Amino acid sequence: SRNLNPYSIYTLKLKRRGVNLSPETRSIDLMQGVTAGFAMNQVTEAVHIDLSLIELMGIFSSTHFHALPVIKNKNELVGLITIKELDKVRNQSTLESKTIRDILNNKNPATIFPNQPVWMALQYLEDQGEGCVPVVSESKKNILKGVLRRIDIIRAYNKAVIDRAQDQHHQEILNIRKLETSCLSEVSIRTDSPNVGRRVKELNIGEDALIVSIR
Repeated sequence: SRNLNPYSIYTLKLKRRGVNLSPETRSIDLMQGVTAGFAMNQVTEAVHIDLSLIELMGIFSSTHFHALPVIKNKNELVGLITIKELDKVRNQSTLESKTIRDILNNKNPATIFPNQPVWMALQYLEDQGEGCVPVVSESKKNILKGVLRRIDIIRAYNKAVIDRAQDQHHQEILNIRKLETSCLSEVSIRTDSPNVGRRVKELNIGEDALIVSIR
């Protein structure tokens, strides 16, 4: 399979979904640390290349997916089948006695590795319409590990947002605890005080004191 190009241009629609792209660095805020392996769905609903088209139609009907990974042997990815392809065959001829092998066109689908950032799958999903991006092992055998659909990426993005909020909250708690070990005092200097006219550095206020305002 060909791997997704990390330097693709993404659409405004994706940005409106909350994914902010940076053209200079080709990175995505929040999502750059989320990997495909973390976001992927391991329940792939993959279909065998020798599955009959009648059975395939039943799987599409029950899962409501628009694209499914096609495998052979022990989970080896060999393509991607869409419901559009199945509908086209059904409109032109009968499905009886035919298998996925007979109609499979996309034998080289775009894929992503588990350790790659999940946003690399976004352009392919947008170009394809309704579909999925297979997540494969980095070995030459092209073993299917999971799939990425829109819902998987949305969930990963939402989790990234929640995690960031929790991290910020945790940091705020730590900052508050640090403040609890300090104290804030307001000192008024009378006109007849011996400190009048002195420089700040001449005042005996302690080395760990911090003056934040003078009025």
